[in-house]
Amino acid sequence: MSNLNNSGPPKGCVSSDTGFQVGDKVTFTNDNGAVFPGKTIVGSEIVNGEKRFFYAPTASPWFSARVRNLKREK
Repeated sequence: MSNLNNSGPPKGCVSSDTGFQVGDKVTFTNDNGAVFPGKTIVGSEIVNGEKRFFYAPTASPWFSARVRNLKREK
């Protein structure tokens, strides 16, 4: 999957404002504190001027995550 809506840097490029790039392994933590490790960034979009990222695997591929909810895995 490539970047959606042609927003953000080309696939594989570092997003200068977030440091995340397509292919990065991340852990998603929702606003209630539930932690979901083992995700991979697969795309990005801009919503109301805010950079957000899509990750997989997920049961809701239409839902993009805020940077504050993502943590790079080592």
